[in-house]
Amino acid sequence: MDRSSGNWNQIEVAGEVFWIDRNGPAVLAFGKGPRWTDEHTHDRLEALRDGFGLRAVLGLNQVHGATVLDRTGGMGSRIVPDADGHLTRDRKVGLVVRTADCVPVLLSGGVWIAAIHAGWRGAAAGILPEAVLQLTARGIPIDEVTAAIGPAIGAAIEAVFEGTF
Repeated sequence: MDRSSGNWNQIEVAGEVFWIDRNGPAVLAFGKGPRWTDEHTHDRLEALRDGFGLRAVLGLNQVHGATVLDRTGGMGSRIVPDADGHLTRDRKVGLVVRTADCVPVLLSGGVWIAAIHAGWRGAAAGILPEAVLQLTARGIPIDEVTAAIGPAIGAAIEAVFEGTF
């Protein structure tokens, strides 16, 4: 199933959700389930890199905080820093966040994209305003930042983000 919203194309494959920024690099988000065990996550990232024709697909060791990293230039596919968000302007770098009951939030503006892992702890710590601040600090006007909010557990998703912007 393919759906489009703003700058994003959403593609569902075998129950996993991928978003592609139509203006630049791929941003990918997927649920962490039994098919995404730690021992083969690296293999899946390499398969995604090759499948999308990217130089690197980068993940994070998500710690439920408010750190957002600039991954322009790649930082190497085997480096997995502690953070809950990352951004890049590199069209050949894909960004990955993994979610279960947290929320993947994907941002774009100009040539920049960001992938954010936002649960209640990260939202309370300010991960979303930090990501937007980093985009605007790179010259993206706030009214040009678009967002795609991915699937999450719970009926009242707006309550998670209430007061974060």
